[in-house]
Amino acid sequence: MAEHELWQAEVERLIKAAAGNSARVDFFYPEAWDETPAVISYRLAGRKDLRADDKCYTSLVTIYVDIWSRDPALVEDLSGRCKAALEDAGWIYDNFSNDLFEQGSRRHHRTERYRQD
Repeated sequence: MAEHELWQAEVERLIKAAAGNSARVDFFYPEAWDETPAVISYRLAGRKDLRADDKCYTSLVTIYVDIWSRDPALVEDLSGRCKAALEDAGWIYDNFSNDLFEQGSRRHHRTERYRQD
């Protein structure tokens, strides 16, 4: 299994456990854009391992978590549960966007960023 698939599998497992039955969980794009609530995770940035003497000294993996729901309180709740699960697994909460409201679809959307050094 490739390295990026290991991160993907770990993050997806953590988010599925955190979301429970409250939301569908997908990787990168939702399977159905009209089905909410949904939590989507993806990796957009990363730095290869810096190695010396056949040892890894540093690497950086950054993942993004998008949360979509028609209910802003559920966005907040899912955000808290995902944050707790990821931080417990060693991910560092790095940044988030303010909640956006999409008038046409009537959905609330939040994007969060986590990293592992």
